[in-house]
Amino acid sequence: MDITMESYFMALNKRFKAQECENVCVMLEQRIESCDEDARSYVCSFPVMKWMGNPSLYLHGGICATMFDQAMGLFSMYHADGRKTPTIDIKVSFCRPVPMGKRIFMRTRLLCRGRTLVQTAADAWLEGEPDVIVASASAAYHIIQ
Repeated sequence: MDITMESYFMALNKRFKAQECENVCVMLEQRIESCDEDARSYVCSFPVMKWMGNPSLYLHGGICATMFDQAMGLFSMYHADGRKTPTIDIKVSFCRPVPMGKRIFMRTRLLCRGRTLVQTAADAWLEGEPDVIVASASAAYHIIQ
């Protein structure tokens, strides 16, 4: 792709925010923290807001899975040269509860990219605790030709 990873993500975020309706992409308030083209990875973060909670006042597992899908899905689109890449498989493993009011960080990395498939993996941690993994995920995305 002729555009840098950081420029690509910034353009996507601008496009999401320009849409007239509130959608999950906008509501998650994803922020790009860093991009590493050589390592084929990037770090993003999400605020853990009250509406994202479960009855125990921790991040709801479905919302956490959605954050992973958002992070890895955008990454797969970048590696598919901007083509659409619907999720065909995702696995999330939860290690620790994530309290409200924190910021969750996710490092996404490319596992492989073929002609029709992009495979990614990601790890999540809380702000200030980069060595304590709270969840991890892997996913496969189909490249629409």
